[in-house]
Amino acid sequence: MRVAWLLRIGASALVVILILGFGPATAVGVTLLILAAIVVLLRPRLLIYATFVLAFLTLPTAVPTTVSIGPFSFRAYEFTLALSAVYVLVSVKTTRAANVLAWLLGLLVMGGALLGVARQNPMGDILTDVRWLAIMWLGFIVASRVVRTPAATILLRLLPWVLWVSAAFVLAGSLFGLPLTGRTEQASLSNIGDLNEATRLLTPTNFLALAVVAGIIALAIAGRATFRGSLYLTAPAVLILVLAFSRNSILGIVAAAAFALLVCWSIRAFIRVTLISVVVVAASVLLVAGAPVIAQLPGGAWLNTQVESYTTRVVEGLNPSTQATDPSAQFREVSENQRIIPRIAESPVIGHGFGFAYKAATGSPGTFERELAYLYAHNFYLWLAVKTGLLGVAIFLLFIAWPGARSFRERSSLNIALTAGVVALGTISIVAPMGNGSPTSALLGALIGGVVGMAVTNPDHGSFELVRRRTRRSAHSPQSPQPQSQ
Repeated sequence: MRVAWLLRIGASALVVILILGFGPATAVGVTLLILAAIVVLLRPRLLIYATFVLAFLTLPTAVPTTVSIGPFSFRAYEFTLALSAVYVLVSVKTTRAANVLAWLLGLLVMGGALLGVARQNPMGDILTDVRWLAIMWLGFIVASRVVRTPAATILLRLLPWVLWVSAAFVLAGSLFGLPLTGRTEQASLSNIGDLNEATRLLTPTNFLALAVVAGIIALAIAGRATFRGSLYLTAPAVLILVLAFSRNSILGIVAAAAFALLVCWSIRAFIRVTLISVVVVAASVLLVAGAPVIAQLPGGAWLNTQVESYTTRVVEGLNPSTQATDPSAQFREVSENQRIIPRIAESPVIGHGFGFAYKAATGSPGTFERELAYLYAHNFYLWLAVKTGLLGVAIFLLFIAWPGARSFRERSSLNIALTAGVVALGTISIVAPMGNGSPTSALLGALIGGVVGMAVTNPDHGSFELVRRRTRRSAHSPQSPQPQSQ
């Protein structure tokens, strides 16, 4: 019945738009938009699933993923995330801790914005600084409320699909040069223009893949996951990470493993860490040593190029001597860190407010140096300190550390996996600002929200949907089953 009504409304909208004189393409686009709005009204939970897919799925550039409104450009998932937050706020309960942390992060964002206004920072720059923190806040709100509902189960079922489809496109981008959403550049740190170098594919799925790998490694160390059982997730995630050629992923995985070892401190956990390390090193040695044999196989030349580039950029790139000549690392140290620390000292407690430019804009119009670099810093904690002071950093650290503290008290598999992702992203924020990027801000907020949303002190304190499901079951059975502890 609902489908019939949708078809009727869509057909009527198409006729009206054509009568008004719009072209066929515009008519079809507007009609699809109307149909999508109706579907959302009938099934608002679809907004949550759409947000997950739109935010993290890697697609060819031919598929539009942004919406332009005047001079402003927005990712499609920003709209669905905002609507999802409205939906869960009016329909789903959460824990007291989630509400407190949501208020804390909200006050941090609002306080920094008001301070920026008081300091007469440009309004456009204030909005630029606030945007991704607001997205993190929305991601936290949605995840903290849906983690204990059936929607969370569907999101987990969507996860391997997102990873596998993204991995397929990433592989096509590396093999055939398919243009993808995100950024593409050479893997070389110094030999710019070398055609023998591999291509880095920095896509929206990269840090979701990192969170997945970090969570699975943490579960493996805790004895909760096996190689065979997790291969359907680790295979696409590792492929995506490797073809991104990012040193950040190594840092994040090591931090997640160290966290899991601390949480599950035991001889067995230490043995598992050792075994995982040995397997990774052995596989790497085999790939390097077997290069002559691999070169004779179909696709072997491509594989050898990826291995060689990964070794030179990622493995050797972790060496301090290599970083001393790395333009990217030097830019972050000289152009950012050394300039931002003295400005923090000028107002160490409350900062200068969002929208504060800690250095002068340089470069030609339209470039990163001209449009954003004077507001941006790769070290998220220094960036936050210059904007909101040590007070703001303390609030954010409380926000991000809460899941870790909870995982030491309740060592459930979900807590360990989600918190490992938080630890990985929080650690690499020293060199890549997860809370100030897209879609990483939404991902970080969602991971924290997922852990906090699981903190149940009252077994009947859950979503309206869970309470309603229990009520219906009790009406049809002589004795209702007791709710399981989370």
